[in-house]
Amino acid sequence: MAEYHFNKVLPYSLEVLFNIIKDVDHYNEFLPGIEASETYDHEDAHFTGKLTIAYKALKQTYQSRVIFKKEAHSAYVRSTAIDGPFHHLKSYWDLNSIGGDQQSCEVNLTLNFDFKNILIKKLLTPYLDKGAHSMIDAFEQRAFELTQRNTICL
Repeated sequence: MAEYHFNKVLPYSLEVLFNIIKDVDHYNEFLPGIEASETYDHEDAHFTGKLTIAYKALKQTYQSRVIFKKEAHSAYVRSTAIDGPFHHLKSYWDLNSIGGDQQSCEVNLTLNFDFKNILIKKLLTPYLDKGAHSMIDAFEQRAFELTQRNTICL
């Protein structure tokens, strides 16, 4: 079982980061190793996401139940795998606005997962730490790109 915790203050609003995190349909556009992404069964505060992850010759698809909630100064997004190559996979995003202008946000992420297949686990374990960090960097880069695009379009 692997578990990672990340805490970072980013110069983006809670609104921007919350929308990127719950925009699973576009994960394949910016997250490393995500070949395909889609969502369905949308309700007010939850949906099901389907991701295809690819690494070298390995390709696996799994589905997760995603729940989310946004308030004035805080938000969360929770994802739990419901099938696929994992015994379990959970991601917990917690977001908190910082400062009066709300243009900065504290981001806390906890990833907890374990693979069903011991061969996949042995193959991927050496790369998990780097992969988890690159995932955080990808979300930060996505926020930068989207806010720059909106600034330029104004």
